[in-house]
Amino acid sequence: MFVTFRLAGTVPKPALRLYYAQKQWWEEETKRVMGLKLKDNSPEMEEHEQRLLEFSRKWFVKFEDMLHKIEIGPTYLKDERVAKVVADALRYRDGKFTALKLIA
Repeated sequence: MFVTFRLAGTVPKPALRLYYAQKQWWEEETKRVMGLKLKDNSPEMEEHEQRLLEFSRKWFVKFEDMLHKIEIGPTYLKDERVAKVVADALRYRDGKFTALKLIA
């Protein structure tokens, strides 16, 4: 698992709208297919599920590629000093977190 951080304003709004629209379509279609698969576990349903998984993978790679190429908005993280401060802050609790007990 990994997390990608972006500064506000570094992803064009049309790209974000496209991302959210495709994400919403994929989530709704996945729910629909999984619901149908409970009733019909045919090879066709398996193929449809595989196509959705392949779409998800290709879509993720395409969006990540776009994020790496965008060069608009603030570029503070290109400054190695700023990037180091952020990286150190993210690593601060690495391996130190323990689950908190919830009081009922």
